[in-house]
This record gives sequence, structure tokens and C-alpha cells, in this order.
Amino acid sequence: MNNQKTETGSTGAKNIAMVAIIGLVILIVLAVAWFSIKSLSPSTTTTTTPTTTASQAVPEIKSDADLGKLENELNTTDLDGLTKELDQNDKDAAEF
Repeated sequence: MNNQKTETGSTGAKNIAMVAIIGLVILIVLAVAWFSIKSLSPSTTTTTTPTTTASQAVPEIKSDADLGKLENELNTTDLDGLTKELDQNDKDAAEF
């Protein structure tokens, strides 16, 4: 009879191990299915447009005075400083 108890005990342990393995496999399959379904569904994140201090609207020119103001603004813009800032941005971006 001792032989039967040992066989039954080992059979019971095998059954428990088999159920645990099957349960883990089912969990892994469900997790993979959930992630694949989630990646296929369209994203619901919203994107925001960056805010800037400069106006993006082009001013309407109504007179020669307006044209003169725009020309003056264009002529007084520091393009060298802008180029230096852009070069620094490129250097910073290259570090990533």
C-alpha cells in the first residue's frame, strides 16, 4: 500500500504542477492578446500645439506705412543671433 500512496502523491503533485503551468500559459496568451489589441486600436492621446511668444499671423498691409514698418522690422532682426541659437539647438539635439 505504501507504493500506491507514493504514486498517488506524485500523481497529485504532477496534476497541481500541470494545472499551474496551464494557468500560466493561459495568462501569457491573454496578456499578449491584450497588448496586441491595444497596439492596434487608434491612440486616444491628444496633441497640443506648441505655444510661442511670436505671433504666427501675418499682418495685413493696408498702407505704405505698414509696409515701411514691416521692412524696418525685417532689417532690424538679428539674424546672426538667430543663427547662433539654431546652431546651439543643433548641438544640443546631437547629444541625444
